[in-house]
Amino acid sequence: KNGPSSEVHEQEKNGECSTEAEEKCNRLFGQVYSRRRVCTDEMTGGENSTPNPISPSLDDPSRAQKQPVEEEIQTVAASEELPIALRKGVRSCTQHPIGNFVSYSRLSKDYKCFVSSLSLTMIPRNVAEAQSDPKWTYAMQEEMEALRRNMTWEVVKIPEAAHLVGSKWVYTIKYKPDGSVERYKARLVAKGFSQKYGIDYLETFAPVAKMKTVRVIISLAVMKEWKMYQLDVKNAFLNGDLEEEVYMCMPPGYEEPGKCCKLRKALYGLKQSPRAWFERLRLVMRQCGYHQGNGDHTLFVKRNKQKVTILLVYVDDMIVTGDDEDEIMKLKKLLAIEFDLKDLGKLKYFLGIEIARSGTSLVLNQRKYTLDLLKETGKLGCRPASTPLDAGHKLSLRDGEPLCEEAKRRYLTLTRPDITFAVNVMSQFMHAPTDAHLKAVDRILCYLKRNPGKGLLYVKQDTLGIEGYSDADWAGCIDTRRSTSGYCIYLGGNLIVWRSKRQDVCSRSSAEAEYRAVAMGVSELLWLKVLLTDIGIKVEEPMKMYCDNKSAINLANNPVLYDRTKHVEIDRHFIRERIDAKELILPYMRSEDQTADVLTKALSSTSFERNVSKLGMFDMYAQLEGEC
Repeated sequence: KNGPSSEVHEQEKNGECSTEAEEKCNRLFGQVYSRRRVCTDEMTGGENSTPNPISPSLDDPSRAQKQPVEEEIQTVAASEELPIALRKGVRSCTQHPIGNFVSYSRLSKDYKCFVSSLSLTMIPRNVAEAQSDPKWTYAMQEEMEALRRNMTWEVVKIPEAAHLVGSKWVYTIKYKPDGSVERYKARLVAKGFSQKYGIDYLETFAPVAKMKTVRVIISLAVMKEWKMYQLDVKNAFLNGDLEEEVYMCMPPGYEEPGKCCKLRKALYGLKQSPRAWFERLRLVMRQCGYHQGNGDHTLFVKRNKQKVTILLVYVDDMIVTGDDEDEIMKLKKLLAIEFDLKDLGKLKYFLGIEIARSGTSLVLNQRKYTLDLLKETGKLGCRPASTPLDAGHKLSLRDGEPLCEEAKRRYLTLTRPDITFAVNVMSQFMHAPTDAHLKAVDRILCYLKRNPGKGLLYVKQDTLGIEGYSDADWAGCIDTRRSTSGYCIYLGGNLIVWRSKRQDVCSRSSAEAEYRAVAMGVSELLWLKVLLTDIGIKVEEPMKMYCDNKSAINLANNPVLYDRTKHVEIDRHFIRERIDAKELILPYMRSEDQTADVLTKALSSTSFERNVSKLGMFDMYAQLEGEC
């Protein structure tokens, strides 16, 4: 029983068991990598092998059988000397690669080149990385020469008891209209957060263009077929005069022992710099005959007979549009005389927003910012989610364990109204985040992974009608039992304004909560009307604000119910005056058709997709059916 045959039988049995175990392991955990051991005797030929064996003849039939075995042995022996990372080969780390959710097949050749250049360029994170690259080193030297020519500062000894403001380098890349890199920009900025009020700054307020104003101007340009151009003012803040006495540390990489910079002109980063620069620009625009808007003070308009020219300013980035091409060319020349101006051509990339325009439509998206956010948080390979939040999910301050400040995240809502409610909920816990809140944040990132290139679609329309949708989630906050208001406003069928906000006070009924939401939406309607009046567009038809609560509509239309609305008297009078003036009407809409419902609560995937489709969103990077 203990003879050779039984030993062979046991070895075969053990081999079968090990094979079955390996197959079971492969089914459970995927492929298992193992290294094949080669007997030394096989490689050396054994003890009886001759030191100089006679090479077999080419006609030897055994050579055809031995040669593949010998080659395999040599290959295995060579692979044993390789690192284990190379022997294992390449394995996929995710079943949901980002390439399955971003496609560039529908882009034009020029725009595909532009998008690719945005993704390939790398920006240094500190001075050491910049100095190791000749391109960025030259950009820093160019910035220093510009500051010296402009006599921005004078180098002096550090005064006693002087308050020094720090400085740092910020690196950006400027692109040409065709998408190629125009230049590498290194900007020296002051650390204004270290300034002290009354010592090195006083007044600081300066207007900045509202993002909803940017969307209004872009929507009008699409509907009226206006051309849009982008301008950039080099070292814009250096054009502002500095009144206070400010001392700044020497720029990093250009330090001198015991020396500092006494600023003569405003510099990026100083608290008073935006105010000084905008005041200078405002005076120049008024001298050119432009009128400053009342709805947005960064909007400058000039009307010449039936034509109009518009300039919108966001710090040193400008959008120029209108139907008066001669005035646009004249404006560019005047600004080039006053400032160091750079004409970037047609509007394609503004404040991180990618703009793709065709004949009668335009798409706004933040694809690059979304992909960078997913990469930064390690979510490029995550499983995508169908909604930003689970249906009916409620969060509280008491949920989960506290987290450190570093766990906080940033989000994008400039072109993504579909995540506005989720971001609004998360922002309520930024002061004391927990692991439960972080889990909800990860859900938003997984939803962004599903369609990172999704954005707003603006289409040319025949009319410029204004209509809005308002909704409220009564007592939806678990901690305060306050309601959540949501509204969205369309101009000519294009979505331009939306918001989700927790109300400031508690509402005692759903009608009261809906009424407050209507009041918030009406305020935006009136603002939009003022902005269009500044541009020269008159709104003659009454504006519509759709509501799905009949009690709220009756409160607005029926003054007999005065005694029941004393606690919301200001909102009641505010809306009632607009209705009496024939500026506003409040049509009824069923709750199932309410577009603003997605801005007030977490919906199921079916309801969520139905409401998001009404917001006019479009994913130009979506994978086509059958596309690899």
